[in-house]
Amino acid sequence: MRINNKKPALALVGTAVVAGVAAVAVQQAKQTQKRIAHSLERWHPITINRDVADVTLESEELQPLLTHGSSIELQISPAPGKKGTEIAGRVIRDGLSAREARNMLAKLRTALRDTQWLFETGEVLKADEPPSTHRTLTGLPLDFVTRHAKEGGRL
Repeated sequence: MRINNKKPALALVGTAVVAGVAAVAVQQAKQTQKRIAHSLERWHPITINRDVADVTLESEELQPLLTHGSSIELQISPAPGKKGTEIAGRVIRDGLSAREARNMLAKLRTALRDTQWLFETGEVLKADEPPSTHRTLTGLPLDFVTRHAKEGGRL
């Protein structure tokens, strides 16, 4: 009589694969949380081609940042090498949940980019609307990236 030992071996291999995937997923989640925590603690700067004396909290171009009120902290200083002005912002986390802080960080990054464009060009630049005559399945990822590009990261 012959005993088939393949099923227990396959179950053992399957269990090992699932455990390995779970360990990688947990490690990735921990790294993501560390990266987000670091982003929330640090200043996020932009540099504009303007003299420091021309940039005040009353400047109309700072409106995208000022709309968030006490949720963000701003610093205005000369840019390194005296090449314009540096505007830096960071999220004030008092009373914010982790999800609210992440959303506020995305809003801060968007507001910084909008502010930079207002100072540099006088308007907030946008992708062409509509991007084509009709939406396609292959164009959906690009639509998503275009909508969320100003929130952070790189394209």
